[in-house]
Amino acid sequence: MTNLEVNNVIDNIFNTTGYAFNIKVIIETKDKLYNTSLIAKRNGYILTLDNDRINIDDIISIKRKNP
Repeated sequence: MTNLEVNNVIDNIFNTTGYAFNIKVIIETKDKLYNTSLIAKRNGYILTLDNDRINIDDIISIKRKNP
């Protein structure tokens, strides 16, 4: 995914009705695979429900997890 695609997915999650932390996501970075929910997007990084801070530039892919 390109950085623009990653940002579009993140923005779509935060712009849905309800709370973003109720949407499970799978995030793959160059170093780790996260199975979590998003809390906030700030200055080039995202915060997760598990208190992880992930640089958006490090994200290889992000997708919603099927319920």
